[in-house]
Amino acid sequence: FIYPNTFMSIYPHHIFRVIVEPVAPGKSRERTHLLVHPSIYEQENAEELIDGFMAFHTNVNNEDMGICEAVQSGMLSAPTNGGRFSFRFEETIHRFQNMVADSLTSNGAHIPAGESGFDPHNSIPADLTALAK
Repeated sequence: FIYPNTFMSIYPHHIFRVIVEPVAPGKSRERTHLLVHPSIYEQENAEELIDGFMAFHTNVNNEDMGICEAVQSGMLSAPTNGGRFSFRFEETIHRFQNMVADSLTSNGAHIPAGESGFDPHNSIPADLTALAK
């Protein structure tokens, strides 16, 4: 992520960038960009490769948007009063939301410490490794 509204997927042969822009309460617009190295045009099927990269990312991004929209819809339902993040799967989301909250409240974008035993390279806390098998 590039705080607060840009994220990228970086690959050896291209970068997919998404910029999320709020346009109204509860509504945002995404602008996507596919960046490729100029050497790709040396290949005979360059346009086909580029179209394939874009189709892949569009499909994944659309799936992600569907999930996000479902979560937001659920958050608006009457019985929802929030809850704890799943420490096993949502550690980075929790930390990111704390950064957003701190910056909005002028607390200086503090990055909270992770869960005890959290390994950002593994994404499963060390003491839960046995459960993951």
